Amino acid sequence: KTYLMAAFIYLDLHFARLHPGDSRFARNFVVFAPQASKTAILPSLQTIRNFDPSWVLPAKDAAELRRLVHFEILDSLSSKRRDKLHGNNPNLEKVNRLTQTRDFGLVFITNAEKVVMEKLSPEDQKIADPSSLFYDEKKASEVVKINALREKLSQIPGISVILDEAHHVFSTSGEDEKKLK
Repeated sequence: KTYLMAAFIYLDLHFARLHPGDSRFARNFVVFAPQASKTAILPSLQTIRNFDPSWVLPAKDAAELRRLVHFEILDSLSSKRRDKLHGNNPNLEKVNRLTQTRDFGLVFITNAEKVVMEKLSPEDQKIADPSSLFYDEKKASEVVKINALREKLSQIPGISVILDEAHHVFSTSGEDEKKLK
């Protein structure tokens, strides 16, 4: 299944290179594993790097794409650093660093809960809203920090989202489905 995801990635990239203006073909990817409690999934997704694209593409094209693709595992825990220069989300730092120099062939692999925003309670929404009487600047900055990685990934051009083990993500209440969308 991991290699099937890799095949889709390489095929999309191949057609994106053949048809650069066609938005049907992704130029970058984020692959989500379900929650971290399913600990075996994220490490197994890392084997996506080992896929040989010549299984689905002509050898010359496969070799060229293999050189262009960059896989990045976003598995770091939040840092406790307080310096303003570097921030304190190592995953966000990786994405920022890579997107400054590349806009094609980036494949980020991470757990969904590192990116999917938690829904704010009505009380938290009042505290985080600058126009509210209950606005709290510290709480608002925490909300921004929590969602920064998701926002950065959403700004990457031509990104496609692949969700591994999707059946683990949805609950019977439907709340997790809404959060994931």
